[in-house]
Amino acid sequence: MYYKPKNMLVSSKIFSVSVKGMASVRYNGNKNVTGKRLKALRDKRDLTQGELAAKMQTMGFVLDQQAISNIENNKRTVTDFEIAGFCKALRCSEKDLLQELYEDLNS
Repeated sequence: MYYKPKNMLVSSKIFSVSVKGMASVRYNGNKNVTGKRLKALRDKRDLTQGELAAKMQTMGFVLDQQAISNIENNKRTVTDFEIAGFCKALRCSEKDLLQELYEDLNS
């Protein structure tokens, strides 16, 4: 069963569906907007997915190599606190990681 409030303002780029109590939010059909930049920044730092996962784990995040792969391949969403952790691990700003989103919003 899908529920959408009558007076809800929805961007044409954001689509939200509720399935059995779980929300699935996408932007331009993507589960995240960080995957491509995460890979580019990880490659720039000469880190493997496993090494990035290990850095995240030392900060208390529960991420493994497969989770990093799923994020980079747009198969997994990313939480706000994971974005902060990625930025610390990759020594970049949130704006660097969200560059694609900012470019899209400014166009």
